[in-house]
Amino acid sequence: MKKILLTLSILLTFSLVLFVNPGQTFAASIPTTFQWGVTMRPYALGSYSKSGWTKQIVKAKSLGAGWARITWDYNGKPFVRNTEVINTLIQNKINVVLVIEHNPNDGNNNLYKNGYNDGKCIAKYYKKKVAYYQLMNEGGAQSLKNGTSNGQTMTDYNVNEYNKVRDYMKGLSDGISAGDPSAKKIVTISWTHVGFLDRLVKDGVKFDMIGIDWYDWMGDFGSSKLSNGQSLYEKLKSYGKPLTFMEVAAMPKGANASSKSKTIVDETKQNSFTMQTAQWAWDHRDTVKGFYAFELVDNISNPSQYKDYYGLIQGVKKGSNYTFGKLRKVFTSYKTFIKAHKK
Repeated sequence: MKKILLTLSILLTFSLVLFVNPGQTFAASIPTTFQWGVTMRPYALGSYSKSGWTKQIVKAKSLGAGWARITWDYNGKPFVRNTEVINTLIQNKINVVLVIEHNPNDGNNNLYKNGYNDGKCIAKYYKKKVAYYQLMNEGGAQSLKNGTSNGQTMTDYNVNEYNKVRDYMKGLSDGISAGDPSAKKIVTISWTHVGFLDRLVKDGVKFDMIGIDWYDWMGDFGSSKLSNGQSLYEKLKSYGKPLTFMEVAAMPKGANASSKSKTIVDETKQNSFTMQTAQWAWDHRDTVKGFYAFELVDNISNPSQYKDYYGLIQGVKKGSNYTFGKLRKVFTSYKTFIKAHKK
């Protein structure tokens, strides 16, 4: 981590010229309209190239997405590769939500300081260009005592693991505010992990929005209730923060990640669940400010490490290369919905 931070600092000092025209007005100002977005991965279809990434952006623009959710890549020269990824989105009038993710088990004990340095360095570099940052991804899921726990109470979390996540996130939040005071910070939860939010609030971790990751196996969001009978939606509103759906998808068929049948997407289920949730989000736009489908294209380029089949667009392998397959039903439905609900 120290090496990463040193690299970030050096690049911040010497590579500002890499950003597009310093006088350019960027699309990523704080929006007043509902955020229709999609998760995008620069490496979903093989090794990164600007031309390959641009092809993904063309698909995202065709969809009508005004926002892309991407993850900061620490590999290589991070400001070089991330700046090209971010610039290309901004030049195409697609705003950015940037996820800064960190492994709290990397052996480094000064997690608050690391988070602060990461947040400040990145946010200062992209000041007023990246308007929203996501503080890690599903930190509650990473610190549960039991992976199948509903996470609704503060006692559902492993104290040591939670403290690691909390310290880094707290530093990250403070660092982002130091680097760009106008930037907004999102904390995401999956399912009913509101006990994690209760812990963060109790421990003084500052954030501006609550992101919701919601999959079909979790049921209908609007009718979801906690064990104590309270509506999940009412509980989330009680924090006094705007809400946004950061991941919405239906599980592919297949019992586990190694099952070949997991590559089979039930397009009818994917379409109906995604659009039902999008409609609910729009109907509650007094408190819900965004909706991000998960994800633009299947992430299949590195099957030995991680692959998924959640894409609005099928990903296929042709010989040794990866490319776009067919548009799934949900792509057309989501595109039509966005066009009809842009306000």
